[in-house]
Amino acid sequence: MSESPGPEELAPVHPWTRTWWGRLPLAYREADRAQNPEAGGMPLLRYMDGVGRIAGEMREISDGLYDGSYTDPDRAPDSALPWLAFLLGMSDAQRDQRPEILRIRIRALVTAGRTRVGTRQLITESAKEFLIPGAEARVSPHPSQPHVLVLHVRSFDVIDSDFETLSARVRSAGFLPAGHGLIVNLVSTTWDQWQEVAGGTWDEQEQNIPTWADSDSAGVFLED
Repeated sequence: MSESPGPEELAPVHPWTRTWWGRLPLAYREADRAQNPEAGGMPLLRYMDGVGRIAGEMREISDGLYDGSYTDPDRAPDSALPWLAFLLGMSDAQRDQRPEILRIRIRALVTAGRTRVGTRQLITESAKEFLIPGAEARVSPHPSQPHVLVLHVRSFDVIDSDFETLSARVRSAGFLPAGHGLIVNLVSTTWDQWQEVAGGTWDEQEQNIPTWADSDSAGVFLED
């Protein structure tokens, strides 16, 4: 039969605090175990956790810096991503993104190098950060207006269907070439395009478009 955990093991404190408390004289620890059982016991251990938790978190950061976690885009905690992006030379606008998007951008920068400002690839990446997670986008030159770029998006990918805000955010991110404007183009699909992807039978459609979002996007291709 396994031995039941002692009160100090049940107390909700940081492991560093528990180690610190374990180095106290035995008499102190035994007295602490016997105190305030009606309130959960271990008042000294819980009191020490005020400082111990901070010290333990600092130790975790120190260990993470030592083993390279904070400079690895795959292992760095979300809270460290803006700092890592700053070290890599990203601007304020580039760093002010959702953690999952910022992690992707850092990983791409580390593995593929820096994309030149003004390229359609970077503008597209910037636009995706202002759309719903997993959204697609494409940027192309305007067919008739010089110095104007067109951002192609699906309407249901735009947060709150606020297309003016999307355009303003992409422009303010600082990736458009100097002197260029931006137009948002909402991409839709025809019935023939939808049916080609969805399938001709109910069984095929049930397999190919299991959700309303899949149905909305069926037949829409934004890639160049």
